[in-house]
Amino acid sequence: MGIDRWFAVYDYVGAARSLVVAAKYRGARAAAAFMAAALAEVGHFDSAATLTWIPTTSGRRRTRGYDQSEQIARFLGRRCGLQTRAVLGRVDHRAQTGRPAAARRGAPPEFRALGRVPTKLILVDDVATTGATLGAAARVLRWRGASEIVAVTFARARRPGINQP
Repeated sequence: MGIDRWFAVYDYVGAARSLVVAAKYRGARAAAAFMAAALAEVGHFDSAATLTWIPTTSGRRRTRGYDQSEQIARFLGRRCGLQTRAVLGRVDHRAQTGRPAAARRGAPPEFRALGRVPTKLILVDDVATTGATLGAAARVLRWRGASEIVAVTFARARRPGINQP
């Protein structure tokens, strides 16, 4: 996948799932601050790393009026004193939401690097289901010079019978 370490605070069920859904689809911007606080409590972040995020599609950003993963990253950066900036742009504007797992893994979103890519990165997203989006982002970042990529997500889906990192 191209990611050195990946951690999530919660499994994508129950209250954690409700919080992600509220942030994504119900305009609950305050949820991003809570998610960032939860990540800050469990993360031991390298102060030399740059914090960035998986960008949402332009259509979703227009509809919501914000990018929830960017909000989480910016809150987390302020809380932990980390440099935070956009490093990725979204090339393809298909949302992953609602697509079957095989389709997500087979055709993940496409990204491009925005300017110079820092050597050490912390890649933030709200939730990971298959890991395909994180993997696609990491490939671009590695190709553009990142040597260390730590992914952090508020939640992640667990699949029975699959040994996940």
